[in-house]
Amino acid sequence: MVKMTSGLLSFLNEATINMPDLQWLRNLLHLNKPLIPDELWRTCIERLPFVSNLSIDDLQRLKVFSEELLHTKTITGAGGLEITDEPLCWY
Repeated sequence: MVKMTSGLLSFLNEATINMPDLQWLRNLLHLNKPLIPDELWRTCIERLPFVSNLSIDDLQRLKVFSEELLHTKTITGAGGLEITDEPLCWY
């Protein structure tokens, strides 16, 4: 992902509000990507014992990959399963 200063980020955010043609640029730079809240992320990784041996850098990369997955894929429940932010673990 491209690193940007907060000034450039602010400009792009304001510019895309006034100039919808720049939406492709926001998408390209992942400016619309929702972030997983830290508290929810901590809850998720605490419930998954197999990630306890990962380094802080690996956990950060996992979070970024998870955010990218949630940004690019649609997850729907089947058979009446309701998808929520509540983490589920089966182990």
